[in-house]
Parts: sequence; structure tokens; C-alpha cells
Amino acid sequence: MNKDPIPILPKDTSYLDKELGSGCYYKNVEILDKKVYTWTIPQWSVALDREKLFSKTFEVGGCKWKLLLFPKGVTRNNIVSVFLYSVNANDENCPQSWYACSHFGLALANPYEKKIFIKKEAHHRFTTKENDWGFQQFIKTNDLYKVRGNTGKSLIENDTLSVIAYIRVIKDTTGVLWYDFSEWDSKKRTGYVGLKNQGATCYMNSLLQSLYFIKEYRKATFEIPTEKEQPCNSVPLALQRVFYNLQHSNSSVDTRELTNSFGWDTVESFMQHDIQEFNRVLQDNLEDKMKKTKAEGAISNIFKGKMKSYIKCINVDYTSSRVEDYYDIQLNVKGCKNVIQSFDEYIDVETLEGENKYMAEGYGLQDAQKGVIFQSFPPVLQLHLKRFEYDFEHDAMVKNNDRFEYPEILNLSKYLENYNNEDLPENDYILYGVLVHSGDINSGHYCAFIRPKNNDKWYKFDDDNVFPVSSYDVFEENFGGKSIYKSNSNITNRYTNAYMLIYIRKSEIDTILAPFSEDDIPKHIGERITKEQEELKKRKEQLENERKSLIIHILTDEIISHHPGFDLCNINHSYLPLTTIPGIQILKTATFKEFIDKVQSKYRYSKNHFRLWEINYRPNETFRVSKVVQCQDENKKMEEIFKPNNEYYHGPIIKYLYMEIADPNNLKSYNEPFLPLELYPNQCLVFLKYFDIHKKKLTIIQKFTIEDIEKPLIHYVPLFNEIADLPVNTSLNIYEETYPSMIDLLNQNHSLKKLEIVDGDILCFEKKYSDNQENKKHTKNQMIIPQYFDKLLNQKIVTFINLSQDEETKIDDVHLTLYSDTTYKEMSEMLGDRIQQDPENFQFITYSTHQQIRYLPNNPLDKFLEPNENVLFYTILSIPLKEYENIIIIPVDELTAKHQIKKSHNVMIYSDATYRDLYESIYKELGYELLRDAHGNYHCYARKPSDYESKELDIKSKGKEEDEEEEDEEEEDDDDDSFISCDEVLMTKRIYCTCENRVLTIIKPDDYMSIRNHPRDVKINYYVEDIPLTEQNKKSESNKLVSAVYFDKIIENLHGIPFPFEINENETYGDLKKRLFKNISLSNKELNEENVYLVNKDSQLLQYDDDDVPDEYVAIGYDCPDRTLMHFLSDKGLKINS
Repeated sequence: MNKDPIPILPKDTSYLDKELGSGCYYKNVEILDKKVYTWTIPQWSVALDREKLFSKTFEVGGCKWKLLLFPKGVTRNNIVSVFLYSVNANDENCPQSWYACSHFGLALANPYEKKIFIKKEAHHRFTTKENDWGFQQFIKTNDLYKVRGNTGKSLIENDTLSVIAYIRVIKDTTGVLWYDFSEWDSKKRTGYVGLKNQGATCYMNSLLQSLYFIKEYRKATFEIPTEKEQPCNSVPLALQRVFYNLQHSNSSVDTRELTNSFGWDTVESFMQHDIQEFNRVLQDNLEDKMKKTKAEGAISNIFKGKMKSYIKCINVDYTSSRVEDYYDIQLNVKGCKNVIQSFDEYIDVETLEGENKYMAEGYGLQDAQKGVIFQSFPPVLQLHLKRFEYDFEHDAMVKNNDRFEYPEILNLSKYLENYNNEDLPENDYILYGVLVHSGDINSGHYCAFIRPKNNDKWYKFDDDNVFPVSSYDVFEENFGGKSIYKSNSNITNRYTNAYMLIYIRKSEIDTILAPFSEDDIPKHIGERITKEQEELKKRKEQLENERKSLIIHILTDEIISHHPGFDLCNINHSYLPLTTIPGIQILKTATFKEFIDKVQSKYRYSKNHFRLWEINYRPNETFRVSKVVQCQDENKKMEEIFKPNNEYYHGPIIKYLYMEIADPNNLKSYNEPFLPLELYPNQCLVFLKYFDIHKKKLTIIQKFTIEDIEKPLIHYVPLFNEIADLPVNTSLNIYEETYPSMIDLLNQNHSLKKLEIVDGDILCFEKKYSDNQENKKHTKNQMIIPQYFDKLLNQKIVTFINLSQDEETKIDDVHLTLYSDTTYKEMSEMLGDRIQQDPENFQFITYSTHQQIRYLPNNPLDKFLEPNENVLFYTILSIPLKEYENIIIIPVDELTAKHQIKKSHNVMIYSDATYRDLYESIYKELGYELLRDAHGNYHCYARKPSDYESKELDIKSKGKEEDEEEEDEEEEDDDDDSFISCDEVLMTKRIYCTCENRVLTIIKPDDYMSIRNHPRDVKINYYVEDIPLTEQNKKSESNKLVSAVYFDKIIENLHGIPFPFEINENETYGDLKKRLFKNISLSNKELNEENVYLVNKDSQLLQYDDDDVPDEYVAIGYDCPDRTLMHFLSDKGLKINS
């Protein structure tokens, strides 16, 4: 029995509000009209015999409606069907664009007791195509008569049934409420297009759409020079093409070109990455490409702000601070209700007092305040919400779905340094984009809500589709928290919420979102894409034409006579160049007569002077002439004569035919173009190949008609000699070319029938020498037919394609004939001789797998080129390949004070280099030049002021050293760079090497040990850290360094980034822990003194009282789970090719 009975319905619309007002569709919509309509059906038993019943017409919201009921169901299965029927939509004069949105409930009720009822609810967008909506299976017909509950009554009483409709007509503010998007045209309806999802690239699509509408970003991207590049390996060009297509395409844009330029394979496209990580890697890549171009600095100008970390003593005048750049801000979600609270927490001041006092230089331990304040915000502010976090209780990454609100307009004045309690309008920011994540930590989907123009129109960019949305959808729907939807009175969690917010400074929004000019797009982008589209269109038209056609290639005696290999032509093997066989394209529906007319016109023979033979593959995969094409009815369609092997195949039909030309002698003798079959019933068409054993090649290839296969083969030897211009009595070796690896010597005393010679067979013959002594002297310079074909079998025509992107230095493709035993060195020399380049400088790359082929000079071809491949890429290096292969790329990470990765670098160095070489190379990668003076001491120079001013330390020039370094500086200043002395860098940075999450060694400038001496088959990492100020100021050499490591429960489970930690003499265990916590990559809230252990030489974990002074330990360990996000989501980090 329903606990919330229905009151009297026809007049009381409050029931409608009560029953349906809690539905999920009505928190953000305007109700145009609502009504309750009751339809009473008398004589139900009579109605059962009718197929369907209509109610009277009634009006709600300016639209006319009826109720439609099928007493025994739409499918006559004795289940009542009930629908709401739109009269307007069924009117033949109704415009195609007409629609009405309605939420409605339908109820079947006892006509006298309204408390006895059953109901169902639905919502629908009524259109001319979908003009009714409801429930096909409402209730079984027999159940209408069942007593309901303890009422003693059924829905039908006195053969009467009531149908009650509760109808709301909803205002469609976006134009797409409950829209069927199966036929949605984003460009036509919104002016924008989406991006295709390759599998799991929705996160990339969302970010790219948000970047696309930022005019200055798009303009800077187009300013990167790419005219001589290819999109397959140029990230800027591929991105330019994506942006161009987003502006000009009428349908969703493919991003495979872009991901290919990243160096990603298909697996990577099905691996979902973090938006923030992808954004950082992409912008780093583009910033590098923008250097020394018009676009240099553009990304910084758009997204870069500055923040200051500080520690300010309370009782003395001492402040330590560091200014850093940022491109995005990570805001906490947990424990914060909105963006304002999260910003408040971000700049919250921590007091260092008691045991946690700050060691101020020159003042000792002091009470101090520690915090972060912003010095500037960028024009475009990216806020990443920390939805993903580590759950210590469950030892796993989880997604935080708590409600977190964000405003449309945000003033950030109070978070800036020198705030004077006034919210200045220049610090007003307007929400531009919301990137949303749906799902949990293991799977999910990203989409973007963007306001492309400075107005109130929002759009949802969901991969391929773009459609308008309401402000409610942008804000309330993506705040997260508990669901506002009610299902059986239970409130559920929501897993769709904002993950990234993008705000734009209000005073600059008109400029940032200004319309993009075509003049800002390099002409070569549009010209190349237009050309490609035209070629694609032509290719599609060609393919469509071919689909309707037969393509018939006709093999002639002229073509056969120049073929030096197996069969009569080569159409698919790599041992020889492919044979060019002209073709005739004709519609499948054309007649045979039309085809013959085309042949006559092309080859200038009358139809009585040639006949056509089919060429087919035999079971042994040889390609041979088989039978004469015969067609008695010239009006027969070509598709009926040449049917495909697969009856379901509807593509182009490709056939090969041989054209046999009439023999003039036959015309004289028989007055017929070919031997009459009635006179020569045992005739057979074969092909002869004469091999010159001295010239070692086939010199004659032609057709030959055997008059009678019953005769022995030797009978035809004089004719063979005549063809080869040999004396008539010359002895011959005659072979049948069965297939490439089977060249059979024939017994000439046997008949051709016994030898199983049939139409299309190939006979090869050569002069036969006797075994006398004189002839043996000449055989060394001779070759016989089986040897020739064996050599062909091991031969391959390899195409070499140069990968140079410079059109001026681009080299045409080169074709070389190689053999399976051709060595790598021989191949290089052949290519070098052909293109006049040093063969030592070639680097070869496989065609299918794009793998570099190692320099192994004596390796034969079949060791590095797959049997079915005949193409190799190559590049021309500036140094010999064997030297290039000796170069290795060593990843080096710069660390923050808390030993988190700040920036990653790739350092190129020879594999036999020393640690000294590595030391110098790392500094060079960091932007410094190291030079030695006459005494062998290093001096450090920065190339540009901006390179060293942005470092965490304030580096000052050494004036007293300028004179002695001036000469060295001039030698290094080849590029007219201004070098500035900064020797303090050498004392403030430390380079160290780790192995399996332990510190292996400190890299020093006077270490000549080879980098090869590190342990093999283990992962080696190199890091650059800033030496703590307290350690820099110490003069004592007695203090030593130990390894500080992270482990999970047991010391063998190491993880994270270890770091060198200085041991202070006579330091207590409590002081050691406090000092350690300043270097650990965990927040202060997560640190726990109980998790600190000392490790002795036997790998035992030790703990002491805080007042104890420990000794005899070799490492310090901190026990914590491995909470790296990528550790849980993927073993493979995100990378984009440089």
C-alpha cells in the first residue's frame, strides 16, 4: 500500500508538486505550465476489443495533448500500454523545428477511490519525429482486476477505469533539453566542433579545447616556425593543425596526428593521464620550441605568476624568503567548502615555536612565522583541485567527491603581498572554463565547460560533441557532494565534479577571448591542409569510381620480354622491381563488347588478331596464364564474366589478362589467326626463357605454341635452338619453372603430356656443355639456370627513404639491389656511393617498427631486415654512427628543498665518460658554463641574467674575479651571450646519484671514475639539490653524509627519492628528526616522529629517546606508504617527444 496516497486529483495540482517536484529535472528549470487531466474510460470490457483508445484533446503550456491507451498492449501481449500524445507534433502542418519539453506522470486509478492507483513518470522532448512517449508495459491487463492491498478493490470498478495525467511543460533555456544527440551537428548548432576520442584521450581533448579559445595562446602557437616540418614528428605543427581544423572544420577533429608527434603508440592513447601532468609536459615542450622565435615568452606572459615563500622571525629583524614562478595553483578540496576557503588555507601562516623554532643566521633559534604569499597572478589563472589524494587508512589513492563550490567572479586581492584591505578591481577574475572528471580513481571521463566569449553563454565540450548548457549545469552540477537526485528517498554520492578551474582577469578578458584573425595563421598551414583535403577528396572519388569498376591489367609480349625473374611478371615480390602493367578501367556494368572496343583502341589491333587469356594464381602461388577468355554474348556485363571469388565483396575487381597476338604464318597456312583447334586438338601455349650461361642472364622470353603435347620434348629442341639463334643440333638443358625454389630438369625423351606440361607453363633452356677438360676451364665463369634463380630468390630490392625535413637537403628515395648475405657495411657503402655521403654517418631505421638498427658492420641483411620488408628509413648524422651510439641520455631531476622534482632534464654524454664529464655536462644543462683557471680550479658563469636570477638562491657576481676570468669568458662567448660570474653556485648545489632508492655517490668535479662503473641491470637516477644553508656555512670537514630513504613497513620496500643527509656531531635524536623533517617530501600534517628510524650496517631499524645521541648508523629511514599517483594509476609516466 502506498504510504503517500493521492488526494482528489482533477482539481488539486498540489499533489503534482508533492509527487513530482522532487524529481531530478526541476532544480534548474522554469515550469511554463502544469496541469492534471483525468480521463475516465467506461465499459472497459468493450474497450478491450479495440486496438487503441484516445482521450479528448486538452491543453497545457500552449500545446495540445491527448492520452493514448492500448488495452491489450502495442504488441497485443495483454500488457496495457499508455502514452502521452502530442496533437501538435502529429499535425501535418506542424513545422519540422517544433518541439515541446514535458515531464509527466501517468496513473491508472480506481474511478471512485483515488487512493487506489499505480503510477509511472517520464520526461521527453516531443518533436515531429517522436510525437508520443510513455510506457509500453504499464500493467498486465489481468492485474487491473486484482484486489490491491487490503482495500478489497481493484483498479477497475463497475467496468470503469480512470487514467490520470500529471503534466508539466518545461522551458528549454539551452535549446537542447532532453535532445536526441544522435543527429546533432555541433558546428551548425553552436559554431564549434569537438575532438575525437582515440580511446582514453578525453583528458587531452578537454585541455586542448580550453587552450584553443585563448587568443594569445593560439596566436603564439601559430608563431612557432613549422614550414619545413612534418606533423608526424613536430608537436608545434601538429598542434597548429589541430587548432586550424577546430576553426575551419565542419565536423569533429582527429587528434591522432598530434599524439603521433608526441611519440605515443596506440597503447598510450588508451591510457588516461592526469590533466595537470599533461598540461605541464605540453607547455614545457612548446616553451622550448618557442625559444628564439616571435612566440618566446608567450606562455609565461599568459599563465605565469609569482609567489613568495617566507620565514619571518617574530622577535628579531630577520626574514628569509624565496620567490618562485608558478603556472598553476593546486588547491585543497578536503576540509574546504569553496575556492575562497582553499585560498585562505593556502596562505595560512604557520608559527614555528617551542621545539620547532627556526634557526636564523646570526640570531640562533627564533620564534618565526612561515607561509606563502602571492606577488602576482597571471592573466589566465589555472586552479587544479586536489580531488585525488592518498588515504592512509586504506593505503590507496582515492578520489575526493566532497562538495566544493567556486564563484563566477573571484577577487584575489587579499592573497597578494602588501594587501591593504581593499579589493581592487584589477584583481577580479571571471570563470572561463571548468574541466570536469566523472568516475573514480581507476576510470573515468573528462569533459570541459567553456565560455568561449565574454558573455553568459556556456558550452559543454564532450569529445566529438559540443552543445549549449545552462549556468546551473556549469556550477551546481559540478560542485560535487551528495546528489540532489532522490531515488527511493535515498541521497547518493555524486562522482562528477570540477577538477580544474580556469579564470581570466576581468580587465583583460575581452583581449584574451578576442576573435581570432585569419592573418594570424601562417599561410602554409591552411594551404597544406587544403591541398591534403583536395587530394583526399580526389582519392575518395577515385576509390568510389574504382568500387564500381573493373581494373583489367593486360600483359603483353613486350612486357614479358623484359622480365628477368620468376613467372612472366612481378606484381608482389620484393626480389625485383614491380612490373608496370597498363590497365583499363571500365564499369562493372559495361558490356564485353565495350571492353573489347577499348582494348582495340588502346593497342591498335582488330579483335580478330588477338585473344585474351586469364592470368591466375595457381595453388603453388605462381602467377600463370590459365585459359582463354570466351564470351559468346558480347552484350554480357563485365561483372558477370569476371566475378570476384567472394560473393559478398563489393569493391573494385582487379584482373590480369595476357594478350596473345596472332601469328602471321597461321594466317597464311590456315587463314585463321591461331592454330585451329580441330586440326590441333593437343596444342598447348607455353612460354620459353633462354638463359645465356656466359652473360648469366635471361636473354629471350617469349610465347611458344606446342602443336602436339603427345610428342617428346626433344622433338621441339631444333625449334628452341632456332629461337635462341643457336645451331640446330645444339644440346640443351631444359627445365620447368615450377615455382621459385623448384626448377626441375626435364627428361627430353618424355612427351610433354607425360611431363604434365599445360597451358601457361614456363620452360627454361640453356646450352649444355660436355664434361671434357676444355669445357671445365670455362665453367668457373658460367652460371646455370638453377643457380640464377637461386640467386634471385635471395635478392631483394630495398628502398631507402631519407627522413630529413629540410626540403633543400631532402634526398630522393634510393632503390638498391641487395642479397640476404649483404652486410651492413656493404649496404652502407652502396648507399653512400649512390648519394655521395659518408657511409659511416648513416643511421638506419626499420620501416614497420621504427627501431634504430645497431651498427654491426658484419651483420648480414637477413639479420636486421624482416623477410617481408623492403623499405628502410635513414638519417645522415653529423658524426659517425659508432660514435653516436656511444652517446647516452641521462635523465637528471632538479629537486626542491623538500626533495620533490622541480624540473627534469636530459643530459647527453658519451657512455665512457667520467663523473667529472657528467658534472660539467649537468651544470651546462642547468644553464651554467664551467671553466678551469690556470690552477685547475672551476669557475662558474651564467649565460643570461634571467637564467640565474630565477634560481632559488640570490647569486651575486664576484667583482674581484672579473679580470682573471675575462679572457676565458671571451673564448666561450661564441654566440655573443653576456656571461656573468656566479661561483657561489658551485657551493650551493650538490649532484648525487641513487641506485634502487638509495644514495649511491656524490658526483664531484675531481672524480675521474667512469660512469660505467655503477651497478649493472639496476635503475640509476641523478639529482641536483640545493645544499641547505646551515650545511653551506659549516667549515668543519668532520661531519659526514648518510642516505635518507623512504620505506614501506620494512626497509627492503624502498620508494621515493632518497637524499644525502649530513650527520652533526653530538646531535640528539630529537634534533635530528626536526632537521630531517625540513627535507622530507611530505606535508607537515603528514609527518610523524614515530616513523623515523636509524638503519645500522646490518639493515636493522633502530629508534632512540629524543635526548640520546645515536651513533653507528649508516642511513636514516622514514616509514610511509608509496603514495605516488602514477604508482597507482600507471607504471608508465607521461612523455612527449622533444
